[in-house]
Amino acid sequence: MAIAMAFFPRTLPREAMRRQKSQLYTEPKKHTSFDDFVKTCKRLFGNRILMLNTFSTTFYVTGLMGYWIFMPKYIETQFRKTAADASIITGTVGLACTAIGILSSGAIVSRLKPRPKYLAFWNLVTEAVDVMGTITFAFIGCQRDDMHGSVGLDGSWLLNQTCNSQCECSPTIPYTPVCSEDGSQMFFSACHAGCLETGFMNGSKVFQNCSCVPGSGVATPGPCPVNCETQFYIFLALLSFMKFLSSTGRAGNTIIQYRSVAPEDKAVSIAFTEITLCAISFIPSPVLFGLIVDATCQVWGYTCGEKGNCLLYYGQDLRYSLNFTSSAFLFIGFLFDVGVYCNVGSLKIYDDDDTNQELQETKKQRVNEANDKSLLENTCKEGSTKKISEEE
Repeated sequence: MAIAMAFFPRTLPREAMRRQKSQLYTEPKKHTSFDDFVKTCKRLFGNRILMLNTFSTTFYVTGLMGYWIFMPKYIETQFRKTAADASIITGTVGLACTAIGILSSGAIVSRLKPRPKYLAFWNLVTEAVDVMGTITFAFIGCQRDDMHGSVGLDGSWLLNQTCNSQCECSPTIPYTPVCSEDGSQMFFSACHAGCLETGFMNGSKVFQNCSCVPGSGVATPGPCPVNCETQFYIFLALLSFMKFLSSTGRAGNTIIQYRSVAPEDKAVSIAFTEITLCAISFIPSPVLFGLIVDATCQVWGYTCGEKGNCLLYYGQDLRYSLNFTSSAFLFIGFLFDVGVYCNVGSLKIYDDDDTNQELQETKKQRVNEANDKSLLENTCKEGSTKKISEEE
């Protein structure tokens, strides 16, 4: 892509015309100094719209970072979907709805050319919906704490119980859940269920002689089923709507970002925004959300005697922690967007604004010239009439 971008000119034609019309076009300096950079930074730091819009974007991205990274794990944990299904759902829904939202909003902005106030207000609407939707997610899930075991003195979940002590289940056993035949109890693995044999029942593989399974002693592979389709479809519909709606605000956000600075300051303003995103969002937020998610771990995996990845989470704790934290960051971004809305009224974002202003000034100048000409003619006529009267 860099090779393709290299064929673009240094200044696009419309940008060159815009600079000439606004009388901001100057020949580029052959030499620049550190003082020029300091002056540019002072102008940017004093640009209220740029600062508010940058931090709005930064906290908005931070609020969504947890979902971008942990969404497959979240769906797998909350709705008991397989890892493959969760990844496919996240990819298709997120990509399709976001792409449709960005393309449609770009077309609407290009055709209707809404004023800056309208663009900023729409950003407020989308972020308010994101905040309320994320809070709603905290109450949508299929909570069922049916993992066999007990809480230890250190707060960890103990999988090894008296009923499976003869199996001596290793902590390195991967998470391969099995469910009791009546669907009431889930076990971390067949070993933790105390199963001694495998067999087939109605053409399906089952585990038999399971000492931890009461009654028949039979367990089936996979987690215990839950009646969660309704909640899952509600979550999926709300997620799709939020992805689409939030992406429609990105076009206006970007336009405001670029139009709020002078042309010669655009490069540094973009660099400032990227640095702010990295410093506040892209670098620390994955660590922060990772700590939040790990704090809700129920069962840790072990490799070579050392603690590895989390294998099972407390569903309700994960749901509350992730969604409330995300909504808090999104609300901070919303507050910054309120500031953008209050300061963006006089911003010019379209070429037509300058053209219309020039036409109005030209029209006003022509009216003034016509008035001056008419006044001059009237004065000449009055002078001629007075002269004739004097001669008479």
